[in-house]
Amino acid sequence: MNLSTTHRFLLTLEEIGAVTRSAGNRYHLGLMVAELGRNVTRKDVLADAARPVINQLANKYRETVSMATFDGHQLDFVAWAEPRRPLSMNLRRDQPLPLHCSSIGKVIMAGLPAIEREELLSKLSFEKFTDKTITDIIALRKEV
Repeated sequence: MNLSTTHRFLLTLEEIGAVTRSAGNRYHLGLMVAELGRNVTRKDVLADAARPVINQLANKYRETVSMATFDGHQLDFVAWAEPRRPLSMNLRRDQPLPLHCSSIGKVIMAGLPAIEREELLSKLSFEKFTDKTITDIIALRKEV
């Protein structure tokens, strides 16, 4: 953009609060942009980017597809898709899930270097969520 167009654009952004002008006519992000940024999380951005791929995979393979982040101790579901079929699984995805009781958690543990995996296993509490939840560290090591 040429200088006059850029200047007009900055003046408009200043009017709506997207930028502020400081001494020396230097522009910085304004309160409106800061507020918008505060309302958006990395999880939201990641979910929006992943959702089309997850939907495509669920439809192609007719299986539930989930994406989760890992914070070192538990999983936080970001996005998921259920295929259209008469039988489906209903999993609460609004709360974090311990690593030992999900396939995603076990895959993450399997991908960790052995030392990190053992350190992580030593910190798990092995709460039982279903009849099939592995609550024994030796059995979990074998599965992972």
